[in-house]
Parts: sequence; structure tokens; C-alpha cells
Amino acid sequence: MDPEEFKKNVLDYRVFARVSPENKVQIVQAFQSHGKICSMTGDGVNDAPSLKAADIGVAMGIGGTEVAKDAAEMILVDDNFITIKNAVMEGRNLFNNIKKSVVYLLRSNFGEVVLMASAIFAGLSSPLSTIQILWVNLLTDTAPSLALGMDVGSDAVMNEKPRDVKAGILNRSDYLNIVIQGLISGGVTLLAFLLPVIMQYGTGNILANLEGNEELLKLCRTYCFSTLAINEMLMAYVCKVKGSLAFTTKESWNNKALNIITVVGVLLQIGILVVPPMRTLLKLAPVGTVDIALILFIAVAGVLINAAITLAKERLDIKRERNL
Repeated sequence: MDPEEFKKNVLDYRVFARVSPENKVQIVQAFQSHGKICSMTGDGVNDAPSLKAADIGVAMGIGGTEVAKDAAEMILVDDNFITIKNAVMEGRNLFNNIKKSVVYLLRSNFGEVVLMASAIFAGLSSPLSTIQILWVNLLTDTAPSLALGMDVGSDAVMNEKPRDVKAGILNRSDYLNIVIQGLISGGVTLLAFLLPVIMQYGTGNILANLEGNEELLKLCRTYCFSTLAINEMLMAYVCKVKGSLAFTTKESWNNKALNIITVVGVLLQIGILVVPPMRTLLKLAPVGTVDIALILFIAVAGVLINAAITLAKERLDIKRERNL
């Protein structure tokens, strides 16, 4: 076959025998012309050109020549082909964990931006004080993101198609998730900020009722701060799972580090509401059992809404990919 004819027909064959070094390069390039991510294994000098041409060249560490090793991106030190599969699985899981952490941090910060910007545009006082923002960024953002970076790997990643080598860490769907989840979280925490005013004065003229009332502003910030912190810690589970509803599968709970961080974080967040020295340090108002229950309800409701919308969007993405 001429090169163009061979490229058209290469996917119809599974075995190529008695090929020359030039043929090996031709086979690699033919697969790549169909948008395939192509790997090449080899040990000899004659394999070097095709190892270089492939998306990832794999050389034998024991029996391979120095030329083959220099041309390859990966070297099998045990010359065991099963190691390739294990390396791919480890790499994909590591990439997914990095992606989860990045999405989680961007989502959390975008939610805070939505909250602060909405309050400013509405002419309201800042929903959070400086020390409260520091607390959220250092504790409720950082710890869960580190735990997501150590998330438990899954064999299911081997069923996924290879990602485009030219693509970035995040794709369009990830950015959309960040925007949607951030808008919902920001809206929920803004509602928590306004709730004490609404409960005391109703929905009429919220700005006037809040202006100059330092005690009420302190209570509003307490609601907002606590809701935001708890919401962000629980949102780590929404970023963790894919293809299923967060909190409903075993996969949701298989990260012990994340479970411990979340439990400790939520208890600590509730604890600072009832421990006077911590409450004073973070400029929080005294609250009762009903207030804490309301804060927990708003935070959890926001997370569940986000989880349901994220799952629905993922299923739409899967359906769209199948149609393509």
C-alpha cells in the first residue's frame, strides 16, 4: 500500500509482522493520523526512530540498548510489560487527584469572590472580616485540597480514553463546574448573611435595617462565616466523586484523610461558635442551638444542590460525548 492508503486501512489490522524500522515509524504515524495516542515498546537500535515518533516510547531497562533508552520517554527497569499498565493507572490517578485539588480551590475562591462582590454591588457591609477570610483560606480551603491530592486511586481510570496531550489540566466542562458551583455557594452564603436581618425585620429595606447596627452585622457575619466554612469543607466530596451523587457511594467515603479533616473541621467550626475566646478572636456573635442548626441546614442544602446539579451536568456531558 502507498502511505495514504495504509493510513486509511491501519485500523483494520491488529498484527504487523516482519516490519523494518521505517515500517514501525509508518505504523506509529498512521495511528496518530486517526487521533490515537500511540505508545511504542522496544529494546534495539532499530526501534529508536519509532520510540521517538510515538507519543510515549517505552524502552526495556534490562535488555534494552542505550540508544533505545535515550530515545524513550519511559524505561521499564524490570522489563515487565504489566508495569506499563500499572504506570498508566498510577499516572492517571495522580493526574485526576491534581485536577480535583485545582478544581476545588478555584471553586472555593470563586464562591468567595461571588459572595464579596454581590455584597459590594448591593451596597451591603462586607460579609466577612479580614481574620475570617484568613481562617477560611488557611483551614477550610487548604486542608481538604491536600486530602484530595492524596485521594484513593481507582482501576476505572483504565476504561477512560487517553486525554489530548495538548490539552490543559482543566477543560471547558471543569471551568463550567467552577462557575456553577461557585455561584451556588456564593448565593447560599449571601443568603446566610442576610438571614438574621430577614428573621428580625423581614425582607423590606434590608440595607437600612443593617446599617449602623453593629450587633446585628456581627450576627450576620457569624452566619455567613460558619456557613461558608462548612459548605466549602463538604464541597470537597462533590469535587471528589464523578459519575455518581456525592455522599451516596462507597467511593465518597474511601479517603480517610478527607473524612478526618472534614469531621475535625466541622466540629472545630461549631466549637469556635461556643468557645468565648475563639469567638472573640474571630469577631463572632454568641449563637444558640437554633442558630447552629440553621447554619448547618443552609450549608448542607447548598452542598446537596451543587451535588445534584453537578451530577446532572456530568450525565449530559457523557450523553453529548456519545452522540459525537
